[in-house]
Amino acid sequence: MMDARAHGESGGTTATYGWKERYDTKAIAMALYSSETVRLLGALGVSMGGAIALQSAAVEPRIEGVVAEDPFANLREVSYDYVGLGLSPLLGRTLFRPATMLAMHEMAKAGGFRPDDVSPEKAVTARSFPTLLICGTCDRRIPCRHAIIYQGLN
Repeated sequence: MMDARAHGESGGTTATYGWKERYDTKAIAMALYSSETVRLLGALGVSMGGAIALQSAAVEPRIEGVVAEDPFANLREVSYDYVGLGLSPLLGRTLFRPATMLAMHEMAKAGGFRPDDVSPEKAVTARSFPTLLICGTCDRRIPCRHAIIYQGLN
């Protein structure tokens, strides 16, 4: 089990939503394989953790499959949902677009990454691995359309 950066008991002040965390996962896998006999390595995550698991599997070939519950498709798209106050992503794309753009700029500055590069949806096309996506139809933060985007990608 791992805590993502700036979450739980992990250090750091800034989450990068999988951009840097995927390499943390790679380091954890390396440590696990050096001290244990591993027959099968899978990744499981919920919400941002699911997005991190998908991005991790793209860079860590020892991860043989991923179960992700309510992962976002890409950081920009989920930011529209968040800025849209759970009412409509259209609000985040239009009326609240300045807030979305400011949030993306601040994430890039604080985390040292390009938010548009944070894309679990692109990660699943980088390497073939079994994926189980679960979405909650009542989730107002990350709606099922994020999971539907993955259909046919892998």
